[in-house]
Amino acid sequence: MIFIVGAKVVNILFQSIFAPIRERKKISHSPPSFPTTIPMILYNTTFVLAPQTQQAFLTFMREVYLPALYADSLVQHPRLHSIVPHEEHPEALSYALHFYAEGEVHLQDILSNTGLRLADLLTKQFGEAVLGFSTIMHVVD
Repeated sequence: MIFIVGAKVVNILFQSIFAPIRERKKISHSPPSFPTTIPMILYNTTFVLAPQTQQAFLTFMREVYLPALYADSLVQHPRLHSIVPHEEHPEALSYALHFYAEGEVHLQDILSNTGLRLADLLTKQFGEAVLGFSTIMHVVD
């Protein structure tokens, strides 16, 4: 299945990234498949970090951030990816975190609750050493 995605860049800092921590859900490692009647949204946050924060950032993501997303029943298929740096800037460190939400209402719930808590924790932990921007994408086809 091929998805064509339309994108809108939002949220240059971390004022909205995810939802309340609810009952723990099973971690799914299979690729997402969605019924065509549900308007799925892909939410992506790209993090750019100072080189000295890489190990602490990855530990934080694995021990705090991702478990909180997996625990949120509205968040579907969260994934963290490393971004290959451009040849001109091989020292640049970037990671992309994405998940799916079942429509705008669920996404707003996610962003208003867990997202705000996680953004606050991330900012307290790293300050300006980790910056991010988020993109909302709708499946077109």
